[in-house]
Amino acid sequence: MLDVFCAAGRDWKLVTDGQPGVPAVTAEVVARTVAPLEVANGALVRPQRALGAETYDIVCVPELAIAPRTDITGRFDEEIVWLKRQHGAGAILATACSGAVLLAAAGLLDGQDATTHWAYCDALAERHPAIRVHRERALVASGVGQRLVMAGGGTTWLDLALYLLARAVDVETAMQVAKLNLIDWHSVGQQPFAHLVGARQVDDALIGKCQEWIAKRSQVEAPVASMVRLSGLPERTFKRRFQTPG
Repeated sequence: MLDVFCAAGRDWKLVTDGQPGVPAVTAEVVARTVAPLEVANGALVRPQRALGAETYDIVCVPELAIAPRTDITGRFDEEIVWLKRQHGAGAILATACSGAVLLAAAGLLDGQDATTHWAYCDALAERHPAIRVHRERALVASGVGQRLVMAGGGTTWLDLALYLLARAVDVETAMQVAKLNLIDWHSVGQQPFAHLVGARQVDDALIGKCQEWIAKRSQVEAPVASMVRLSGLPERTFKRRFQTPG
């Protein structure tokens, strides 16, 4: 995921113009300490910063290398306190696969819609009955301001990364990253992107028409491609005229 974020704004210009563009995202690895740590499968990670008072716009929680019914009580207390502080300060908390277990342990998912890897869904629902676990959904955005974002298992972290880029930067940048990495980012459906197009652009009647159309069709599998077809515009022109609401 770090590579996907770092590519945003930089690599498209590199392959099309021969010079790297300005990075659209500043990403860093944060951990309990800055000491190198060994993660699953023996890979070594060197955090750039330890948990502290700094706040972030988006915090991505990695998956946990645990069995589905593992009790993590007491194992991640420092991380939980830090995550709750970040969320309280307005950060988007995002995770894929089993990382939702940590958000649940922090109490952040109580009363919210959520998803996780299919192998963890039953255990998550049993341990936290206040959470509405959606086993069938690959991507869920919930909570106040939709600041709790979860992806399921496998490669759905790619959909999560592209969703976050579309939300925090713009749709065009996310589409560029998808093309560079050959990612089919529309397979999760339109619903997580609804807030990006829910506000009609009254200054562009054609784009506004497309936004109204897609807002009523939450199950469309390729929302952006569908709007391009509806508009009758070339894809490049559509992307230029489409503006992501703030």
